[in-house]
Amino acid sequence: MGAVAAPVARVSAPAARVVELAGPAGAGKSTVLAALLAREPALRPRPRSRGWRAAALALAHLAALAPLAASLARRATPRVARETLRYLLRLRTYHALTVRELRRARGAIVLDEGPVFTLARLAAFPAGGPATRLDAYRTAWRERWARTLDLVVWLDAPDAVLVSRIRGRGKAHRVKRADDAAAAEFLRRYRAAYAGVLAELEAAGVRVLALDTQRETPEAAAERVLAAIRGGADAR
Repeated sequence: MGAVAAPVARVSAPAARVVELAGPAGAGKSTVLAALLAREPALRPRPRSRGWRAAALALAHLAALAPLAASLARRATPRVARETLRYLLRLRTYHALTVRELRRARGAIVLDEGPVFTLARLAAFPAGGPATRLDAYRTAWRERWARTLDLVVWLDAPDAVLVSRIRGRGKAHRVKRADDAAAAEFLRRYRAAYAGVLAELEAAGVRVLALDTQRETPEAAAERVLAAIRGGADAR
């Protein structure tokens, strides 16, 4: 996944109910999502939960993570343990919210920084040390998400384009002030982590649509995504 290849058309597929936009920083996820929502009002952006319901949901899932949290605390620095636990909690709570949203949503649910992002983040920057329990947990939730997720839209562009976009926007990012070599290495690690997650999900039956956002406008990309959501041809 180091180079952006032109997608190859494949056969038509069933309509998708749960979709994730994934890709490295600067790939255009937010821009494509905005174009999608402008074209298809029935689409639902990532499910959110606020107030006491959100707190109760997070606490319930956090309690289930207590043994793994204790294991992380023993072998990782406090910062890494907190970050890892946060992403593990995201895998659980996002799934519960998505399943709940599916019961009432008319159109597809589009996730941004959903399970693919989270699994890739965990794979790219692990907590370190023996990871048997962490790997088992990650595998179990990847399999659960594979039964819920229908389509992943992989957005990417050449390194120079991504770095230029990251440096030109106001949002903070570790690549923003890095030199070109450090930025390329960071993107390489992320692409490798995503490639592994996508291969595992695709083997489990999740469709993948690959788009080069240097070549396609947000509007054209949105049309391609909508066609895949509705059951048109997908690509990798």
